[in-house]
Amino acid sequence: MVQSVKVTVDNIKKLRVLGIQVALDDFGTGYTSLNYLSQMPVNLLKIDKSLIDDIEQDEQKCEFVNAIIAMGHIMGCEVISEGVENEMQLEKLKENDCDLIQGYVWGKPLPFDAARSLSEETEKSAEK
Repeated sequence: MVQSVKVTVDNIKKLRVLGIQVALDDFGTGYTSLNYLSQMPVNLLKIDKSLIDDIEQDEQKCEFVNAIIAMGHIMGCEVISEGVENEMQLEKLKENDCDLIQGYVWGKPLPFDAARSLSEETEKSAEK
């Protein structure tokens, strides 16, 4: 991506015209250049779990995640935090307007049939 930013941006724009949404995964890890990121027409910025760990205890780490959320919003992206494992992390992210949450705080992964059954039960409960 870094070696041919223009080609990458053009390809992402073509995908978006087709209605495909593009996410930038594992944000905050590796060598992330803000200059290149600002040029990417992505829809979703996904904050890596390694940055979410301990945000309820580490104020500096929490502020760093908050800055990433704000930066994602400046880029016009929704922001999702992956690896949210407890209510305190969830509250910290809510306080700072994180758009979406992914992680064990909502529950462990389920086999397909169990997930479908849970979804059907939820629909029936919502209809009542």
